[in-house]
Amino acid sequence: MLRFADILLMYAETLVMRKKPAEDAYPLINRIRQRANLSPLATGLSSEAVMAEIRHQRMIEFYREGLRFYDLRRWGLLQQEIKNSDKEGRQFYNNKFQYFPIPQNEINTNPAITQNPPWD
Repeated sequence: MLRFADILLMYAETLVMRKKPAEDAYPLINRIRQRANLSPLATGLSSEAVMAEIRHQRMIEFYREGLRFYDLRRWGLLQQEIKNSDKEGRQFYNNKFQYFPIPQNEINTNPAITQNPPWD
């Protein structure tokens, strides 16, 4: 399921990542903040601060919806977040977990497919 809040935040993220003025993302973020009875985003923030707000909004908006892993991976923050989480997280992390293995049946069925490098 794709929620409208996800679309708004993805669009806001796209604007910031494409080096558009940070203010272009404000109405998108504020629409979500308004629905949650939060005050509007402060004006005059840098692109980095707006991106930090988008990350924060995604974390709280999609709590327990299974999107956090993919968000962190997309932002290149997965390793940092796992290693900062706890002792078990530091012991668990391996770069190959950034990607899922391709099922062997898919590889057997289509010889043009090769396994993701960390899993071969």
